[in-house]
Amino acid sequence: MRIKSVWGAGVLAVLAALTVLSPGKTLAQESWPQGGFATGYAPPAVQLPYPLGSTHPEVGGLFMAATYQMYNQTNPIKGQEIAVRGFVATDDTVLNAAGSAGTFIGPRNNALDAGQVAGPYTWVPGFQLEVGWKFGDGSSITGSFWWISESQYRASATLSPPNYQFNSDQSNTFLTSYVFGYPSDFAGAPQKISQGGPYSVYGIWNGASTMTEVLWQRAEQAQLQYRKPFYETETYRASALVGPRWFWIEDKYRWITTDLDSLGNSSPIYQGIYNNQVDNRMYGVFAGLQQEWYIGWGFAAMLNTNVAGFMDVVRTSVDYQRGDRGGPENKRGRTMWRAVPEFQLTPSIMWYPLEGVQVQAGYDFFMFLNTVASPQPVDFNYSSLSPQYTDIARFFNGFQVTVAIVF
Repeated sequence: MRIKSVWGAGVLAVLAALTVLSPGKTLAQESWPQGGFATGYAPPAVQLPYPLGSTHPEVGGLFMAATYQMYNQTNPIKGQEIAVRGFVATDDTVLNAAGSAGTFIGPRNNALDAGQVAGPYTWVPGFQLEVGWKFGDGSSITGSFWWISESQYRASATLSPPNYQFNSDQSNTFLTSYVFGYPSDFAGAPQKISQGGPYSVYGIWNGASTMTEVLWQRAEQAQLQYRKPFYETETYRASALVGPRWFWIEDKYRWITTDLDSLGNSSPIYQGIYNNQVDNRMYGVFAGLQQEWYIGWGFAAMLNTNVAGFMDVVRTSVDYQRGDRGGPENKRGRTMWRAVPEFQLTPSIMWYPLEGVQVQAGYDFFMFLNTVASPQPVDFNYSSLSPQYTDIARFFNGFQVTVAIVF
C-alpha cells in the first residue's frame, strides 16, 4: 500500500512566500513592539524603504496573509473482506463431475481488504489565503479560504500469492469477490482456465487477475470573520469572533477489478469498477474567543477557541460500471441531512521582525461530530446498491506557518 499527496510541499511553500492573505492575525497592525497595545505611533529605529505599516495604525487599513500548513484527518474506512484467493466453478466442466457447479476451488484466504486503505494516517500540505480590513475602533473583518491537498491510500492484490506459495493447480493465483445480481455484460473473459467451457468461470469478479482499491480524501473551508476587541491592557487583549463558515469533506472509495483470459489477454469490457463517494457539505456559523499576550522583544502568544454549528448536506453516490464506461451502469445517489457541531483550538506564537510584517507559527486542532461516512464501503449486491452509512466524529490537526503584511 502506498500513500501520496498530489501537491508537493515545495509548491505550497512558494504560495506562502507570496504572502497574499489573515483572520485573527491582526496584531501586526498595532504598535505592540513599540509599547503594548497603545494607539500612539513610535517609528522604528531603522526606516526601511518598503510600502508597509502606517504612521497612524489606530486608523486601520488593509492586511493580507498567506499560510503554509500540514494536516492529517480521520480516515473512516474499517475492515471489510473484498476478495479471496481462488475461484468458483460455474458449470460441471471445470471438475468434469456432475453437480460440481458452484464448487469453490482454491485456499479461500483473504486477498484484499478495505482495511488496507484505512491508514496509517498521512500528513498532507495545504495553504490558507486571507484578506481583511481593520477599522478605527479596533475591529476587523476578514475573508479566508483554507485548503489541504488530496490524501490517497492504495492497496492491491495480484495473481502472485504471498511468499510465492503457488498451489499445484494455480488456483490461488485467482481472485474472487462475491458480487451478485449483475447482468451478462459483466461476464468477464470467456476462457480464464484451460479446462472447461468458455464461461466455466463466469463473471468479472470471479477468478479475476488483479484488484486495486483506492481512497481519496479532500477538504476545504471558506469563511467570513468579524473580530471585535472587548478587553485589553498593556500586555493582554481579548476579542470576540463571529461569522459564517462553509466546510467540505469528500471521501471517495474506488475498487477496480481486471479480468484476463488464459492467454493473459484483457479488455476494458473485462474490467469492473465500483465507486462509493460521500460528500459532507456543511453550512453554518461560528463564534469564538481570541486571546493575545505580548511577551516582549517583538514576540506575542495567541490562543483561539471556536465553536460552530452546521447543517450538513450529505450527498452519497455509489455505482458499478464496466471499464469501457460504455456498458450498463447501476448507480444510486442519496441526500441526507445532519446537525454537526465543531470545536476548534489553535495556540500560536507571533513575531514582528519588521514594521508591518508579522510571522506566526501554531498548531491547529478541530473536530466535527455527527458527520457521515461509509466505513465498510462495498455493497456486493449489484442490483440494490445500499452500502452502510454511519455517523462518525472526524478530527483534523496540523501545523501552520503564516506571514502577514499590513499596508
